Amino acid sequence: MTSSRLRQGLIFLALVAALAGAWAAIWRAGATRLNNELTAAISRMEARGARAACEDASVAGFPFAMEINCSAGAYARDLDGVALKSGPLVSGWSLAAPLTVTAEFDGPARVEAPGLVPLDLEWTALAGSIGLWYPRPSGASVNGSAIVATTDADAAVFSVDAADGRARVSGADVAIALDLTGVRFAADYAGGYDFPPTALRLRAVAADGASRLLRRKPSLRGAKIAIEELELAAETGAGLRLSGAVAIDDAGVANGELTLNLDKPEAVAALIKSGPPENVSSGETALNLLVAMQSPPGAGVKLRLDKGQAFLGFLPLGFLPPLP
Repeated sequence: MTSSRLRQGLIFLALVAALAGAWAAIWRAGATRLNNELTAAISRMEARGARAACEDASVAGFPFAMEINCSAGAYARDLDGVALKSGPLVSGWSLAAPLTVTAEFDGPARVEAPGLVPLDLEWTALAGSIGLWYPRPSGASVNGSAIVATTDADAAVFSVDAADGRARVSGADVAIALDLTGVRFAADYAGGYDFPPTALRLRAVAADGASRLLRRKPSLRGAKIAIEELELAAETGAGLRLSGAVAIDDAGVANGELTLNLDKPEAVAALIKSGPPENVSSGETALNLLVAMQSPPGAGVKLRLDKGQAFLGFLPLGFLPPLP
């Protein structure tokens, strides 16, 4: 009996050792292929006029995960002049969630784009994930905390206490959710206004967005977007809410009807008074007119987009440039 149990134990240990060896071989093969795929993906980007880099790339995570580690990352597109640089990053998946690819980014980062001041970014935490499915991803998310943007001269531009963005694919549509809290803009980059910490909340659905937003070059052209909720809420109680539908034609021109609501107009008035003195009078006039147009009080004002031109009620506001 003892000899039989010993043989069974040895067979079990041998089987475990064989499985462990097989899994190690499979993992090493997968790591090699992942490294080769990374190199091939960078080459494909270069063929399309983009440049990408993953410095000191290595694959780690054995035995229960597979991760690509980069000591620094970079991406640039010659076509539109967009350039991104980041610190160390880790991206991969684990056996616990095999259909989810995650990524974690360490600062600092630098963002450059035409028409924008180059920005240096720092954060406490920044991570993202993509849900894998066929024929396209099932969704994506990104979240971060204590995000701070500064210029080359170390001048503060904006900061965000917490950010949480999510996109979920439902058939051909994409549902988008974005929450930002503790948003602060420096007065020099906010038209001279002293904005209090503000929260932003967005809930929208892009019809047929899966094929438009998840392509190699995302585009809003031809999309129909239902804005269920777009809200800006300051700590003082001043707020703005927008909802409605917008259609964007193939030339990027927007058409649609939206409803605009103000929360605590008296708090909005205090915000207007914090701005440049030369803008206070015109700002107060516009606010009073907007409040008067809400009939009955709190009903909201119609904001109309007609071939790219915006109208607030019957008042023309100007043109919205074509969207990409």
